[in-house]
Amino acid sequence: MWMRITKIISTICLTGALGAASAFATPSTHIWAPSTDIQPYKVVHLTNDVYAPVNKDVNDARVSPAINLGLTSGILPFDKINAEAGFDIIQAGVSADANPVYFNVKVGTPEDKLMKGVPAIVVGSYLIGTKSDVTDYNVIYGKAARTFGQIGKVSLGYYTGNDKLLLDENGKEIILDVVGKGGVVGDMAIVEDGERTACAQAIDDTMAVSISWEDFAHLLQQSPRLGFAMMELMAHRLAGMQRTFMNIVSKPVSARLADTLISRQEEGFVYLGLTHQELAQTIGTSRETVTALLSRFVTLGAITPVADGYRITDEDLLDDIANGDLPVSPRHPVNPQASTMVG
Repeated sequence: MWMRITKIISTICLTGALGAASAFATPSTHIWAPSTDIQPYKVVHLTNDVYAPVNKDVNDARVSPAINLGLTSGILPFDKINAEAGFDIIQAGVSADANPVYFNVKVGTPEDKLMKGVPAIVVGSYLIGTKSDVTDYNVIYGKAARTFGQIGKVSLGYYTGNDKLLLDENGKEIILDVVGKGGVVGDMAIVEDGERTACAQAIDDTMAVSISWEDFAHLLQQSPRLGFAMMELMAHRLAGMQRTFMNIVSKPVSARLADTLISRQEEGFVYLGLTHQELAQTIGTSRETVTALLSRFVTLGAITPVADGYRITDEDLLDDIANGDLPVSPRHPVNPQASTMVG
């Protein structure tokens, strides 16, 4: 999320009652990855950092700086096995600031402590947030490091975490469709023979039944009506995918969101069934932008929040937004009395 940044406030380290953890909800680090270093027992580490992004967001506006205050402390009194734990409070000018606390923990052995020649080895977790699919990056990692004379320390590691949040600016997922009870996925395999270009992921407890190509081909021979039903399904899905891609290419983000709400409404109600993060992935934008725009739509009177979604209170207004006739900015407040607004 924070790419191409400049660290402009140095870390303050105090030993004893006060000290420093590292920046951006991490344990003791070097560069941008957790290091194999661990705070000694009873040593407390305090960090105060400001990260000023030099890039701009999708609306060509300067991204707000991230301010981090963190604390980490050594918690094991052993020579061969050490551990540290801590927390960070982060404010970055985004909706996630409502849940600003992140935790971190690390355990490992220093270099040459187990026996001569054994590298430093650690396992740990950081960016442990408190809001599901909003701040719970929950990065789990393992790392080994060895010092080689004048060359310095060489490290090797691996990490995993919440794949809904751990995406760089070039790796955003786009949700092509949301399939409910009785729906079909994987139907493109009927016409495609090769590497899959999309995947399916359950967003709730799901029971799925699979069918082999051989069995499916047999059913098609027995029931031509099934073939027509599949053709109708695929045509509908391809039309939806084309609409998604065309919207991403040709419409501003406010119009894409309004169009999505209209397409998902039933009798004037929009039951999303998606988190703001997942909704953002359907229109190719960020979760913060979706949250801000939904708030703007409510202020304008186009929609009203209800349980599990929204009620469309002014369909004409929402149509104007979806058609691009009324641009709405996610970064500037709106006047509920105004009929137009500059994005």
